[in-house]
Amino acid sequence: MEQRKKRLRLRAWRRGTRELDLIIGTVIDRELPSMSEADICMMEALLQEPDLEVYNWIIGVTPAPAKYDNHILAMLQDFASLSKRLQQGQTS
Repeated sequence: MEQRKKRLRLRAWRRGTRELDLIIGTVIDRELPSMSEADICMMEALLQEPDLEVYNWIIGVTPAPAKYDNHILAMLQDFASLSKRLQQGQTS
């Protein structure tokens, strides 16, 4: 399991687009220690999808397919939303 987590962390930080690296990598760094095997499977499946599609699901440009509309995507969306608000100077 530890090797799998290391591989997931590496893939999260090396997506190909800097925006996704920052979003997914930061969430993985924070959440990976407490993620269940099912959570890891969901994240691995999400990382198989094309970058632009995943990014659009995260920022809400397009709805995610039902198989990815879960708490893992919600964590990524929450982080991206918080980051956007902070960049705009909004704290609440």
